[in-house]
Amino acid sequence: MTTDDDHRHWLRLIARRDASSEAAMAQFYRALSGATFAFVQHRLDNPHEAEAVVVESMYEVWRAAGQFSGGSLVKTWLLGIARHKLLDSLRKRGQQRHEDIEDHADALADDSPTAMDQLADQQQAEWVAQCMARLGDEHRESLHLLFYEGLSVAEIAEIQGVPDGTVKTRVFHAKKKIKACLARWLQATGEAVKDTLTGGPGPLHPDAAHG
Repeated sequence: MTTDDDHRHWLRLIARRDASSEAAMAQFYRALSGATFAFVQHRLDNPHEAEAVVVESMYEVWRAAGQFSGGSLVKTWLLGIARHKLLDSLRKRGQQRHEDIEDHADALADDSPTAMDQLADQQQAEWVAQCMARLGDEHRESLHLLFYEGLSVAEIAEIQGVPDGTVKTRVFHAKKKIKACLARWLQATGEAVKDTLTGGPGPLHPDAAHG
């Protein structure tokens, strides 16, 4: 695993534009392209477009390595570049925002029991993905950066170009919506199990919980 010190070192070599620059760029790409692709793909949901955005982002790193101010993690700086590129991609294709789960979900209390715990259970991975897909773009992006990339609120705020409080609000509402979605899944799963035991309709189909 590479560190931020490694990333900074490679950026300095890239900025030199000498014999060491290409090798440093290759190391930088190997270390950070995966996280960049995951971040972009989570928003675009198109691997070909996501890969194109990663390439554009890495080209920007090559072009502007000397402009890194050092005031943040290199990864944060890179994901900020990638975010601008993916937003350009979305504007070009005129993508509509995903339907927000809140538009068709019953509200649950914020302390809905154990719903968020299901995030760690492999058996519910498909449902988590479905619930995430129904979040608005900014909410989904904030959760991805927080939980999957392990960034802090301040780092997410820097990437999104918003105050820390805005990120906290987005995360709060996103978690609430995920809880509601997963709670509905738990209820539907319980009903399916009951039906199976009593000779009812049978196993739950993934779309059944949406009503």
